[in-house]
Amino acid sequence: MISLSAVGAAVAFSTCLMGQAPVFRFGTLQNPDPLVNTTVVNNDGNGRTIVKIEQCEVRSVGGGAYQIAASVHFLDPSTSQPTADTTLVTGLLIMTVNPPLWIPNQDAAALSVAGTSVDEYQFSLSVDGLTAVWDRYGASAPNTFCCRRSSTGVPFAQANIRAVSPVGAGGVDPHIGEELPNGHVTLFFIQVSPTSGTNSAPIVRADLDPLTGLLGPTTLVAAYQGAGAAGFNHSPFVYRDSTGKARAINFSEYPASGIQHSNAIFTEGVNNDGTPEVILDGGPSGTWFNNPGVVGGTWHYCTSGQTEPQLQEAVVLANADFRSGGGRIVAWAPVRPQGNSLFFSAVIAGIDVLSLQIPPYQLPPISNDLWVFDTLGVTGIGMHDPYSGIAEWPYSNLTPLNATFQMQVVSIDLASNLIFASNQARLDF
Repeated sequence: MISLSAVGAAVAFSTCLMGQAPVFRFGTLQNPDPLVNTTVVNNDGNGRTIVKIEQCEVRSVGGGAYQIAASVHFLDPSTSQPTADTTLVTGLLIMTVNPPLWIPNQDAAALSVAGTSVDEYQFSLSVDGLTAVWDRYGASAPNTFCCRRSSTGVPFAQANIRAVSPVGAGGVDPHIGEELPNGHVTLFFIQVSPTSGTNSAPIVRADLDPLTGLLGPTTLVAAYQGAGAAGFNHSPFVYRDSTGKARAINFSEYPASGIQHSNAIFTEGVNNDGTPEVILDGGPSGTWFNNPGVVGGTWHYCTSGQTEPQLQEAVVLANADFRSGGGRIVAWAPVRPQGNSLFFSAVIAGIDVLSLQIPPYQLPPISNDLWVFDTLGVTGIGMHDPYSGIAEWPYSNLTPLNATFQMQVVSIDLASNLIFASNQARLDF
């Protein structure tokens, strides 16, 4: 449990929060992705060969199995080249074996429109497999769609496709962030303006009824903070805790400055309350990082113009809210379903060092700087689930202090015996 020692001092100094510890990344970006690529995810189960992956959502369904919802190019036998259009494919990827085992299905076959002038893109499936959302390019508006099926024992049906409304024209990168008890889902997407298009467009979320396609009021998730007014955010992907609640987010940002590129960003909250940090910088090489498949701290990132996704591993921590007397602190490490490594973490809670005008400090053998003084306490050591990457610390029956603190996660990778500190997050308590 969090210790309440030195709480008075913490409250006195925690009102001015500054500084940000960087996310800890494991190694360089791996290209191609060793787990999600066209050698592994290589066919649709109906005789068509996958030769390029434009977007691939990867969701853990437990035990080392991962639900795949992807937009792909097939091989055109007449030209021996990728087809011009993209098509939606689904399946199960078993990552406990080497190489991973791909089990495709035809669940989404009715959702794609045949032809070389129509692209289906940014495909997202709910964790229960009952709701699908996607964009459709090259066709007249509407461009964003959803479909609901009664069970995973039947495929999605064309008769159940609904246009999502109201959204901006041209596609909005829809992503399912939570499933709701009434059969609705929380949809994360780009808020495209009817008058200015994607200029300075943020990521927002709203309640979606998949039986009608109707969206409820929007809530701001991540404001655009790029250098140019013509830029915009895109490609949202949510981190969830073990209850399925959205807690943090990856998205991409087109800053509309310099050579055309798109950066991959992590931020610790889903209410425009995180500290956006560029994780993958597309500027130097003009790379357009987009449409990740996030499983814990394992990011399967697609990049426009590339044939294969790329892999980046990291440890990240989300914001937490204890103002009601309890809640969950949650962090994510890379998933290692083949059992070749385990990650353990603890979280320090207290005062941000820069709020006291003190620089970050070292505490060997921890690699990287520590940015938080342990004034509120340290959690117990938690093991990350090797399949979802989640480590959690639940708390209840606390007396709120009506103050804001900072947290930082410290982890150990047992494969390398490396102990390191990663990003900060906010604790409202």
